Amino acid sequence: MGRNKRKTVSPLHKDGGKNPRTTDVDDDGSSQAGQDGDGDVDVITDLKEFIRSENARNSKSLAEEIRRHNDERMTALETSLSFALTTNETLAKRLGEVEQRAQQADKNYRHQAERLAVMEEQLDQLQQREMHGWLVFSGPATARVPRSSRGEDTARQLRDLIQSLMNYDLDMSQIGEVQRDERQIRVHFTTVAAGSDRFFLVRNKTRLRGTGLYIRERLTPFRQWLFNELMKLKRNSLISTVFTREGTVFVVTSQHDRPRPVRSEAALERLWRHLAEQSANQRIEASHSPREWN
Repeated sequence: MGRNKRKTVSPLHKDGGKNPRTTDVDDDGSSQAGQDGDGDVDVITDLKEFIRSENARNSKSLAEEIRRHNDERMTALETSLSFALTTNETLAKRLGEVEQRAQQADKNYRHQAERLAVMEEQLDQLQQREMHGWLVFSGPATARVPRSSRGEDTARQLRDLIQSLMNYDLDMSQIGEVQRDERQIRVHFTTVAAGSDRFFLVRNKTRLRGTGLYIRERLTPFRQWLFNELMKLKRNSLISTVFTREGTVFVVTSQHDRPRPVRSEAALERLWRHLAEQSANQRIEASHSPREWN
């Protein structure tokens, strides 16, 4: 059921049964007109008081309504702000967890990459030890042989070739396995000790310059790649020389530099950076050097 609405009665209607403009007459017939002025003043006073009370009541109701709306808005704002803060904290927590997982994954990747590099290096060393006794003979002096006549005594022909070019007699008992294709001869020596045929050939292979016969150690695919990359630098006159010794690739950057081993791709990259910096410094020095003017 609804509330009983308060009915506001104006002072003008409090004495609804009386007409303020009528004149009361006494029993003796005399009029009361002299009292009408006081009655009008009372009505005006009551009307003013009524207006003031209504204004006060309306102002109070309006203030309460505004306060209620403000409280509702503040409550909604606080709720939204609390939700935003909670969401932000949740996202920050998740972001921190993602960053931690990413850092751990990067750490694991670097660790696995290091392990893989170590394993590849160990495998390369093992393969090189197996190839340690091998030498490769190539060049125009080793005439190409058709596939149909590869059953010839290649070892004996190689012995005759070494005898004619180096005046050295190979001990056939030190030659284990011989492999030949159209371009090169691969020979496995049974001993690599000092004083052996293989030791002599490696230490004296520079005597074959200009003869058309080249001798090199047999390398793993990775070390052969390193050697080929360094040979490109040598052909471009960026380094002095490159050679191998006991399966290790060495480089000499200048005539006054000592041989430095290059065992990894990282070492090759460091050499490239060193040569690039050296070349840049030389260009800077050349640009600042005094010039002669004719």
